[in-house]
Amino acid sequence: MTLTESGAILNYLAGRYAPQFTFPNSTGEYAEVLRYMFFSYSEMEAPLWNMAHHTFLPIPEDKKVPAVIATDAWRLSNAHNVLRGDLKDKREFLVGGKFTIADIVVSFHLAWAGQMKNLDMTDSSDVLVAYATKHFERPAFQKTQALE
Repeated sequence: MTLTESGAILNYLAGRYAPQFTFPNSTGEYAEVLRYMFFSYSEMEAPLWNMAHHTFLPIPEDKKVPAVIATDAWRLSNAHNVLRGDLKDKREFLVGGKFTIADIVVSFHLAWAGQMKNLDMTDSSDVLVAYATKHFERPAFQKTQALE
């Protein structure tokens, strides 16, 4: 089997080798894990990639449209606000009271947003920043960041 797309790869690996990071397929919790993953890829990763393409990634200059950056920053801000609403209860994990692949994906995209200055990581009163910071402190997250 050849599997592409990080979300599909994570879902497969968790289901096959690390079920502690997901839920059984037929449960509501599994559907919530997928919801957060799909949301993160479409509503956070897409604008982040788009902003990167139109600023510093090596694409032909005549294909860059800097004016889209403001729209993508707005889209990303809206996604962050959705997550803030979900996290207003100050929960540590997105789904089912445990660390899942949804937390991996969302925290990765939040880190990227912070690196691109689209999320103020210094605002400790922000529930989204508190959630992200907790996940950035995980040893496995630290190890992956050291690879870059």
